[in-house]
Amino acid sequence: MVMDQFHKANPPSFEGHYNPDGAQKWLQEVEKFSEEWHAPKWDNARQRLDNAGTAITWAIFKDMFLIKYFPEDICNRKEMEFVKLEQGNMSVAEYAAKFEELSKYYPLYVGEAGEKSKCIKFEMGLRPEIKKQVGMQEIRDFPTLVNKSRIYDEDSRAEKAHYRNTRTMKDKRHMHHNRGKPYSFPPSKSGSRPN
Repeated sequence: MVMDQFHKANPPSFEGHYNPDGAQKWLQEVEKFSEEWHAPKWDNARQRLDNAGTAITWAIFKDMFLIKYFPEDICNRKEMEFVKLEQGNMSVAEYAAKFEELSKYYPLYVGEAGEKSKCIKFEMGLRPEIKKQVGMQEIRDFPTLVNKSRIYDEDSRAEKAHYRNTRTMKDKRHMHHNRGKPYSFPPSKSGSRPN
């Protein structure tokens, strides 16, 4: 009966073809959906899924699902991508989104216990001018660190754009004043003007 209600609530579906990122996303959506609808993830309601009648819990299903649709080599690649991740030319918001996406594959940074390490890793990947500003604050709450870094990044970009625009305007005015009259000729060496 509980499973019938679960299915009627239209849970997320997975097509079953090779799509490692889609598989990972589907698992997260099912877990979120289950929590929102107070639906079972098979922890309490064990399902008999195989021919032998072995009880399959959500944890067992999740492991089997990931082995099939999110192979270990893909997981290792994502983990290495995370280890090497730096802000580079990304905005802090883009960097934070990529950081969050990839941190799921690196167990050290998952959960409350990894919060400090996660903050240090994020901070180390920031561009030097941002790292300098937020680093001395020693922020160890990840959302706060991301927000402070984002604000500094946006303010810095706005300031650079302002000075770039101001400099462009000055250059245009300077060029306009130095052009002289279109009909005037520079004096010749003899001091007479051309006819």
